Amino acid sequence: MFQLAINWKSADLTAREKAIVEFALDICNCQYVTQEHFDKLEAAGLSKEDAWEIGTITAFFAMSNRLAFLSGMRPNEEFYTIGRIPKKKSNL
Repeated sequence: MFQLAINWKSADLTAREKAIVEFALDICNCQYVTQEHFDKLEAAGLSKEDAWEIGTITAFFAMSNRLAFLSGMRPNEEFYTIGRIPKKKSNL
């Protein structure tokens, strides 16, 4: 998943996952949703209901980011190390 954040086009994603990311990015960039979007999703095994779910999650994520920006909210220090430092293994 780390590669997804760096460059999703080179990440090891299934065709279904790529279709989801492409659609979410179009929503994020305020692209008009056309029948072609639904056709690509359907070709990847996704329905119009799935498109709605992808769109609502994308919109909520965008809204929460803008509210964080508006309020000047900053992540705690631990945020910057998530996924960058290996987790300690438990001896259980």
